[in-house]
Amino acid sequence: MSALNSSVVVVGYPPFRDENGIAMGTIDAITGKDRDAACRKGLASAPAKKALHDGHGCTLVVFAQEFYMQLLDASALGALVDTVLSEQSMSFDSVCVFDSHPGFFVERAPVRHASRAPESQLDAD
Repeated sequence: MSALNSSVVVVGYPPFRDENGIAMGTIDAITGKDRDAACRKGLASAPAKKALHDGHGCTLVVFAQEFYMQLLDASALGALVDTVLSEQSMSFDSVCVFDSHPGFFVERAPVRHASRAPESQLDAD
């Protein structure tokens, strides 16, 4: 592949065909909905992997590697984090999600807790 890259422009993935000196491969277009679903699935897996940990008093830090290339907008990352947090509970007090691209940093607290009673139940006791 590196030999091919050094001699011609490469677009897509194999199998390739020659189009006027450009190695043209297969390119699958995905919708924004499909892309967001994949990112949400990836983000949701981080707290799921830590479900058995006691995270009280701790912050869950998630490196969302190269999400900026998919989401293109830092506000979209915030909306995605909010969606994931609304769909599941965890024992961490807060969550920080970041990417290497400047501006892609989201911190949310407090987080709903899986093993704590809702606030209204705590007040009733």
